[in-house]
Amino acid sequence: MAKTFAYTGRDRQGNTLKGTMDAEHRDQVARKLREDGLLVMDVKQKSQSRGFSLGSIRPRKVKLPDLVIYSRQMATMFEAGLTLVDILDILNDQTEHPILKDVNRQIQKDVEMGRTFFAAVSAHPHVFPPLFRQMIKAGEAGGVLDQVLNKMADHLERENELNQKIKSAMMYPAVIGFVAVFVVIFLLTFVIPQFVGIFAGAGAELPWPTRMVMGVSEGFQDYWWAIFGGAALIFIGLRMYFNTKEGQRVKDNFMLKLPVFGKLVRKVSISQFSRTMATLASAGISLFDGLRIVEDVISNKIISETIGQAHAKLGEGATLSRPLIASGQFPKMVTQMIGIGEETGNVDTMLNKIADFYDREVETAVEGLIKMIEPALVVFVAVIVGFIVISIAMPMFEMMTIIQ
Repeated sequence: MAKTFAYTGRDRQGNTLKGTMDAEHRDQVARKLREDGLLVMDVKQKSQSRGFSLGSIRPRKVKLPDLVIYSRQMATMFEAGLTLVDILDILNDQTEHPILKDVNRQIQKDVEMGRTFFAAVSAHPHVFPPLFRQMIKAGEAGGVLDQVLNKMADHLERENELNQKIKSAMMYPAVIGFVAVFVVIFLLTFVIPQFVGIFAGAGAELPWPTRMVMGVSEGFQDYWWAIFGGAALIFIGLRMYFNTKEGQRVKDNFMLKLPVFGKLVRKVSISQFSRTMATLASAGISLFDGLRIVEDVISNKIISETIGQAHAKLGEGATLSRPLIASGQFPKMVTQMIGIGEETGNVDTMLNKIADFYDREVETAVEGLIKMIEPALVVFVAVIVGFIVISIAMPMFEMMTIIQ
């Protein structure tokens, strides 16, 4: 499980830089700091609170839409000719997100003390992802910070748009599933018990569907606390396990192997990989350095490990396409286009084409998935509710026949 380390370093201008970073080991933090051009002075693991809280499961972070707005506002003011200090001062008033607002104030203080913008931003890795920090570094070094920020905002907007499409598409099935669970619980808790006394007084032998539904209803009423408590413990246990390195790997590998959803996950990862690599290449960041950054950006652990292996092979002199082909995780079309890009010197162009293609593929895949899920959920709900209704109706019909 990732730990939080507090570090102290010094940049090339001799300025002392302090911050925190999440990593598996202390050496990993030191390596990343050196790669960012900092002289490592001290790295210590921060003490962990033993108390349990929901915040310990999922720490608060700045969301993607907030970073999009922050980047776009900064790029616009750069193009207007404002200085970095003036821009940061204006953003103190314009930024609404409380965490980002506080971080912006700290960045402004660091810049006013003479530190580089990259060094100031790198002190907040929990807010600014590796891609953002490296783009700032490239833009600052090349004197094109306004262009880089615009490219960063475009990249984040496309990523946010893709995420929103997926979330919006999955909202309807989620609502249907929630309603189905609520209806079943309502029937078992309030409707079925009303008929228990009637059936018991009739003295007739009940059909097996009725006996089964009544047994489930009684069990739910008597042990609802155990059912909900057990479900909560299982959820928390799985959440904690999936936060570990091995658990995340097991989960991501399982997701990739799912019949329909696995293809969607792979397409999203490939789109994210291609778009991020193209954005980094357009900022002048080398293919080798870009792979190291993208390795941390990709959320799926299996795809991320594949990129890490490609990064190592690239350092040994191999091309990018070869280790991707050997991994079996990337489609043939993707590896062929990357190979052509390497031969012609247009890798960034090919990566942009791949990203555009897979963005459309993701939209199509999401629409197809929803078309499959919606009727399946409707049929499932109809079967469950129908079975409960029939189980109640069967003995009532028998009772009416006896009365006649």
